[in-house]
Amino acid sequence: MAFSVKIRYNKFAEFEETLIGNLSFAAALPKLLKMLTPREREVFACLRENQQNCEIAKALTLSEARVNQLVKQVTLKLTHAGQRLGLTE
Repeated sequence: MAFSVKIRYNKFAEFEETLIGNLSFAAALPKLLKMLTPREREVFACLRENQQNCEIAKALTLSEARVNQLVKQVTLKLTHAGQRLGLTE
């Protein structure tokens, strides 16, 4: 089963390509998601559905600024966790 992180920002394109290209990422996903807070997991789920930040804010009744912060946190945590697991450089 292939997994894709759908983040629209160009600066995350390399991150996405690295994760998609690594099949062990799908197996590691449950472990990675445990590293996120419940709210970060909600944001991550919205990102996987390719929702824009304004849509995520509305769906989760958050400000767009808070959603932006959560997206950054999710990306940072998943990047660091992926590095620790040997999934990314």
